[in-house]
Amino acid sequence: MEIIQIKNLIKKYKNEKKVLDIKGLTVRQGEIFSLLGPNGAGKSTLINILTTYLDYNSGEIKISGKDLRKEYYEIRKK
Repeated sequence: MEIIQIKNLIKKYKNEKKVLDIKGLTVRQGEIFSLLGPNGAGKSTLINILTTYLDYNSGEIKISGKDLRKEYYEIRKK
């Protein structure tokens, strides 16, 4: 089962600078996942999007099969 599934995720700030561009990422149940990269790579931005602290411009994010935008409250209940 996919715990986190991301497709074509894009995050831009007001100045239209693209700070995050993820074509695809899947984390399955039981896998160990690490987020590594240099300063400014988008690690914190991705975490803030996954925790709904930040919104994203386009793409699709599913948490345990639920759409992050459409089923936000259902996901947060868990």
